Amino acid sequence: MKVAVIAGTPVDSRMGVDFYTNFVKSLSQTSRFVKAFQADETGEIHEVSQNAQTAITSRANLFHGTNGTNLKNKNGESRSNKFDTNADGDDSIDDEAEAETEAQMSENQNTRTRKNTKTTNTAICDKFNTFKHQKRKDVEMGEMGEASEAENTKWSEKENAKGSEKEKERLQKLKEVEEALKVAQNIEAKREPTHKADFEFYQISISEDCDKQCIFQQLSQSAKLRVLNKLFTRVMLEEKINNFIVYCNSLSGAFDFESFTKLRPHILCVTPLDIYKNIAHKFKNFGVISANNIALAGIEKTILNANKNASVFGVSNMNLVRQIEAGVSQKAIMQNTQMNALREYFLANECEAIVLGCTHFPYLKKQLEMLFELPLIDPAACMFEALLSKIEKRKS
Repeated sequence: MKVAVIAGTPVDSRMGVDFYTNFVKSLSQTSRFVKAFQADETGEIHEVSQNAQTAITSRANLFHGTNGTNLKNKNGESRSNKFDTNADGDDSIDDEAEAETEAQMSENQNTRTRKNTKTTNTAICDKFNTFKHQKRKDVEMGEMGEASEAENTKWSEKENAKGSEKEKERLQKLKEVEEALKVAQNIEAKREPTHKADFEFYQISISEDCDKQCIFQQLSQSAKLRVLNKLFTRVMLEEKINNFIVYCNSLSGAFDFESFTKLRPHILCVTPLDIYKNIAHKFKNFGVISANNIALAGIEKTILNANKNASVFGVSNMNLVRQIEAGVSQKAIMQNTQMNALREYFLANECEAIVLGCTHFPYLKKQLEMLFELPLIDPAACMFEALLSKIEKRKS
C-alpha cells in the first residue's frame, strides 16, 4: 500500500517517513521508503537526487534515537552554527541538559510543594482561629456545654469530608488525564494491527526550507490551491498514490484540506487537525506550542469548533524550527528560546495538556515533558491510525 507523507520542508517530510516506517514495523507489519520528491513553486514535482537525499537523511537522523537525542550527524561532524551556544561536539551535552532540566524540575517541585504546604497550613490556621474565636465567644455567653461539643464534632467531620471529597476529585481528574493521554498519543500496549499490508512510503516536500514554506502559506487560497491540486494530481497519476498524510501543522492550518478532499473523493487524506478535533473534548484548557500563528489559529479553531467550552493558550516561535533544522542541541534551544518561561504561563492558565503544534517539536519532547509535567499531545501516530480507519471504511 502506497502512502505519501507531505510536509513543508525536506527534513520534516523525511522525519515523517522515518517515523511511519518504524511505527508500522512496531505493529508487526512491513514497510519501506521508496522515493523522495521536491515540489517547485508551480506544483511540479521532481525526484530528489541520491546525493541530495543522503544530505537530507543525514540531517533527519538528528531527530532519531531517543526523541532526537543523537546530536551528531552521520559523519560525526561538529554542529557549530550561529544558534548553538554549546556546539562543541561534546557527547556529554545530553547528560548535562538532562541533569540541568531534572534539577530545574526538582527545584520547581520543591518550590511548589513549599508553597502549597504554606497555603494549606495558613488555611488550616485560619479555620482553627475562627473556630477558637467562636468557642471563646460561646464560653463567654455560657453556651459551651454539650451542644457546643456536638457542633465541634460536626464541624470536624464536615471538614474531613470536604478534604476527602477534594482528594477523590483530584484522583479522578488525574485518571481522566492519563486516559485522555493514551487516546491522544495512541499508545495502547502491543495492540493488534487493524490492517495488515505492506506499506511503501513516499516523501514529498512543498518548499526547500521553513522560511520559504512560511511564504507559501501566506499566498492566497487560490494560489495555494493551484499548486497543491497540481501536486496531488501528479502524485496520483505518476505514482498511483491515493493515500496522503499531511505531516505539517502550519500547512494544515494554511490550507483547507478537508474541503479539498471532499471534492476529490478518490483521495484519502489525514492532517494533525483531524486528531485535535477528536481529542478536543478530553480537556478544558489546552496549551499549544506552534511554529507560526497560522498553525496556532488552525489548531485553536479546530479545538473550539469541537468543544465550545475549551480554552486555548498558545505561543508560536519560528526560531524553534530554524534551530531544530540546523541541528542545534536541545539544551541550547531550550536556553536560546527561553522555553522555561512558558511553564509558568501554562500553569497559571491551568492548562491540562500541551499540544506539540509542529511536527519538528518531538525533537524536544523529553525536555518539554520534564519542564511542563503535563501530557504532551503528539498527533503523529494517531494520524496513521486515522488513515487506516479511512482505508478500512472505504473497503467496507
